[in-house]
Amino acid sequence: MNLLRITLLLLFTFLSTAAWADSPLANLAGEEEEEFLDPDVAFVVTAKQGDGNTIKTNCLIKDGYYLYKDKISVAPADDAQISLGELPLPKGKEKEDEYFGLIVSIDHEFNAEIPITKLAANTNLVDLVFKYQGCAKAGLCYPPITKNITVNLDSSGGAAAAATTTSGVSANTSSGGSGSGAEFQSEQD
Repeated sequence: MNLLRITLLLLFTFLSTAAWADSPLANLAGEEEEEFLDPDVAFVVTAKQGDGNTIKTNCLIKDGYYLYKDKISVAPADDAQISLGELPLPKGKEKEDEYFGLIVSIDHEFNAEIPITKLAANTNLVDLVFKYQGCAKAGLCYPPITKNITVNLDSSGGAAAAATTTSGVSANTSSGGSGSGAEFQSEQD
């Protein structure tokens, strides 16, 4: 008989806890569910022609998010007819990460100019491969992200870029450019 009472008491306790978690009153108690941004919204990477010897990059990191500094890289695609210099990154902040140990994070927008050398005189379109990984400070870490960006190095001064993103998360968003007209054109897979 006591076993039946204990079983019923435990069942009632579990059911009432589950009901409380699903009730609108749970939100009044400050138990809100965190909504996380799509990685292509949390981390917006763009690139365009610089002064002829550089490619200008911009990485916009939304408030409450950060990138792992040592996971950020850019390289020419396998068939690109350029070589790239080093990607200058901001100093960042050291922090203890539960998975990676001591890391350096970047949690703000940054711009960088990457020196380029054309390997062929008629190189106008250049495919770049950006790789990065980041997290939301509220506790969600995204898988590594690869973004392919095509930059137009047309000497007439017209710069355009098209971007494609691949990662372990769904990225079906698109974003328009910043600044003048169609300077950046992004296409997400």
